[in-house]
Amino acid sequence: MLEVFLTFLVTAAIYCYRRFTTKAADGILVLRPLVSPLSAIGFMFRNHDILNPGGGWSWRARQAAYGNYQHDMVAFFPLLPFSRGGEYHISSLEVMKQVWGNDSHAHHIKPRDLTLVRLFGESVASGGGDSWRRHRRVVAPTINSATLKTVWYAARRVVREMFVEEKWDEREQMCIKNIHPLLLKLTLAALCETLFGVRASWSSAMDDSHQFKESLRIVSESLVPRLVLPTWVYGLTAKLRVINEAWTGVISYVSTSIETAKTTQEEDTTTGKQSVLDLLAASALGPSSKYTLSNRETIANVFTLLFAGHETVASTLLTTLAYLAIHQDEQQAAYKEIHNAFPSGVSNDGLQDYDQCIRLTHTLHCFWEAQRLLPTSFFMPRELTQDFVVTVSRPEPATVVLKKGDVIIADLVAIFRNPHDYDDPEAFRPTRWDGVSEHDFPGFGYGPRICAGRKLAQTVGLAVLATVLQDWRVEPLLRGGESVQQYEERVVRQVASVGTSWVFEEAPLKFSKRLSTS
Repeated sequence: MLEVFLTFLVTAAIYCYRRFTTKAADGILVLRPLVSPLSAIGFMFRNHDILNPGGGWSWRARQAAYGNYQHDMVAFFPLLPFSRGGEYHISSLEVMKQVWGNDSHAHHIKPRDLTLVRLFGESVASGGGDSWRRHRRVVAPTINSATLKTVWYAARRVVREMFVEEKWDEREQMCIKNIHPLLLKLTLAALCETLFGVRASWSSAMDDSHQFKESLRIVSESLVPRLVLPTWVYGLTAKLRVINEAWTGVISYVSTSIETAKTTQEEDTTTGKQSVLDLLAASALGPSSKYTLSNRETIANVFTLLFAGHETVASTLLTTLAYLAIHQDEQQAAYKEIHNAFPSGVSNDGLQDYDQCIRLTHTLHCFWEAQRLLPTSFFMPRELTQDFVVTVSRPEPATVVLKKGDVIIADLVAIFRNPHDYDDPEAFRPTRWDGVSEHDFPGFGYGPRICAGRKLAQTVGLAVLATVLQDWRVEPLLRGGESVQQYEERVVRQVASVGTSWVFEEAPLKFSKRLSTS
């Protein structure tokens, strides 16, 4: 027994030594934790800056990461065998553009364990190469002016319903310690109408669609457990059984809806109001089988748009409202812009004012700036399918050869706070985006694989901000004797992962009803 134990120790020591002496590309700063930041095992245990950096390491080190931003790239080579292999993390916007701008040409792929492919199968967000091109060819046309108008109307209407049902209309002031759950409910409802054709409503009344929407809420809140827990676990407790029943019910509902949509469109080819699910299902009826999706792929894409969209928008809305509360001058500029675009408030049918949302440029830039300061996803990963050369500027100009199989991580926290790319990076300054086109804003990715649901997310965000800020002024909900600066420091310090997005853990806000001229 002693010999076996000693053999194990020697083998482990040799393995760790080899891992420790593994070299990165020339000139790259190497960090050697026990496990890599994005490994599954790393998410299961308490984070430690040296042993287990975890997914939040970049946020904790945001003011001095990458050697105080003197390195465009660092490499993580973990010591333990059950961790992910080497990862190259990028802090430079220029290096990110080199890699992501060549996604199609160099055939980069997303690491499968960092996508939702295990839950839903291939989608536009997880596929690579020809598979991604096929998904993109089908999914992209579904995010059109009609679907954007639908989600704008749905979001505006649901916010108004929230004002009524939560008694905002009866109050001059609302103090809310954590508005994030309300924003999650709101964005989920608005996207459900657009994606599934299920009418958005703030009410929890037991209508025909209530059970589906409730199951969808449970599903959206249990994505991470569903990824890591084995199937047999879901029979152990009542709570886990509820989660499993919700997943089963939602998949069944959507599968039935797909078949219904196909049958309906075969029988009636006239065009009318269609959800994204209807449009995706219609792809299977086209004359060419080359650009069609299976039922499983349709489910994967519609869920990707839903879950990535509603959490991303809700979290960014919270960040935007918090920073607008802190920076009253920027909020006033956004309010004036909204008031000029919609002097009469929300129109009766909600649709007539959609065309005016293009005027909300400053409001959109506030949304972008909030996303820059707190990205809802800290990292964007790529796996190289062939050797790839990048040029770095720091610590000195050099050409770096990355090898096939290497994982490249765009560290959005570091990229967006890199002083070499952004002046005064810690400041909330929406005007930095003046004159920048939507395609050049890197918050939704960069290059040919930019987020397919970008316009959908921005439209929901603008609709909510326009409706809320038109009627309410938002301010920080301060503690006794607390200054606005102290409030900002407290809020920014408390960041947590909720579902698949990062968000301020607590950003208490005070909403005061506006006078007609305020």
